[in-house]
Amino acid sequence: MRFLNTYGGGTGGVVSNFALLDQIAALNWVSENIQQFNGDPKRVTLFGRDTGAACISYLMESPIVPQDLFHRVVMVSGWSGCPWSRVSAPLSVTLRLAVAAGCPVPDDPAAAHPRTVSCLRSAPLEPLMSAARQVESPAFMPAWGPSEDGVVVAGGRRRASLGHRQVQVMIGFTPWEAWAWLGESLVTKGVNDITFERVARTWVRNTRHHHLREVLAAALQEYTDWTAVKPSPEVRRNLLFHLLGDAGMVAPLHQAADALAHHNKVFMFLCDLASRVPGQIQAPGWELGLIWGTGLSDVTRSAGAPSPPIRPPALTQLSEDVITLLTNFAKSGDPNLPRESPSPGFAAVAWPRYKPETRQYLRIGVPPTVGSQYRAHQLALWSWLVPELEAAGKSYPPDPNSWEVSTDPNLFYGVEGSDMPRVGSMMSLGGLGGSYGGPPDCVKASYEKLHLTADEIQHLTRQVL
Repeated sequence: MRFLNTYGGGTGGVVSNFALLDQIAALNWVSENIQQFNGDPKRVTLFGRDTGAACISYLMESPIVPQDLFHRVVMVSGWSGCPWSRVSAPLSVTLRLAVAAGCPVPDDPAAAHPRTVSCLRSAPLEPLMSAARQVESPAFMPAWGPSEDGVVVAGGRRRASLGHRQVQVMIGFTPWEAWAWLGESLVTKGVNDITFERVARTWVRNTRHHHLREVLAAALQEYTDWTAVKPSPEVRRNLLFHLLGDAGMVAPLHQAADALAHHNKVFMFLCDLASRVPGQIQAPGWELGLIWGTGLSDVTRSAGAPSPPIRPPALTQLSEDVITLLTNFAKSGDPNLPRESPSPGFAAVAWPRYKPETRQYLRIGVPPTVGSQYRAHQLALWSWLVPELEAAGKSYPPDPNSWEVSTDPNLFYGVEGSDMPRVGSMMSLGGLGGSYGGPPDCVKASYEKLHLTADEIQHLTRQVL
């Protein structure tokens, strides 16, 4: 609820992202008091994964965050430029919450609504949380999370604001970023052709705005194994993981690294325990076991997670190496310094600084290696071709007979009442894939439909009454 935007955001200049303000307050406390704990206020490092990483990047971009509040950041699998990191229509979410909570709403959605705000503020916590669980969001997209308020989260070009803060940056990702977006059923059973296209079509509809048919065609062309006579469900599943992961995470992270590297020292890593079993994948969040030193337990305990290809003591040693690299970065701003790697494998590999021209990264595995231009062709689809297609389509309305404006649930994924598994909101309190937020309806709650009209508000109100 600390992200609830009751004003619609953008240009009003009314603070809405109180969760980010809480983080800023905590960092101010650290800056003022860390010396009492023998800490150095000039070497504050932030670490975040997924939505936590996105919050870090919002702090990096925010005009109200002092320049010297933090000095190094580690962002794993998240950035504010990822499509799932920001609520597109926050006022609509607020009004839907108000209706579910039994609060009055204005006849005109664009009008001032002080009674609505007052009612939500006075509502008891448990009924309010119960109402929040009824608020749907598009598949793969958040109902709750940061939104533009013109104060904490400002508008304008993200890349320009990134270059204004002098920090050392470490960015990380894994090969299977979309593992949790589809649910355990599709992970274990695989994906058929129909499901593949439904999921891809839903992703395009909920994250892009123009030339959707052309964008979908380009995506299907890139993520189809044209050499296979009949791809197995596991092969299709892995291709779908790459499609969603590249579009929703890996391409935006590389765009962030490109922008930051012009003004800051940037290091990139890929956590990849390359499996010896064909088609085997790694569970989401397993890399945290290496980072925090819990090792094998975090790698294997996620539902549906396969056995890791690397066994202790090699996994334990790998975890020690990763911890050393991260602590080096926190101390010096360079994971290579001081040169104290506990294993010969990492001691023999220098982690190169990221540059947009080469896009070099460290592959954290056994053994560690240095790579460059990770999935360059696929990432170019989302970083260059799709934006070009959308720019060319801004002047043309969608075909009224196409799926772009269709409400046929058979065309999409995650529609309430379908046999597809539920996909929770990325910013939901229950976590991705959890029960919080319920099954998103990507047709009724597409980006265009999220902006409620007066008639839709009256319809929602009648449903509650």
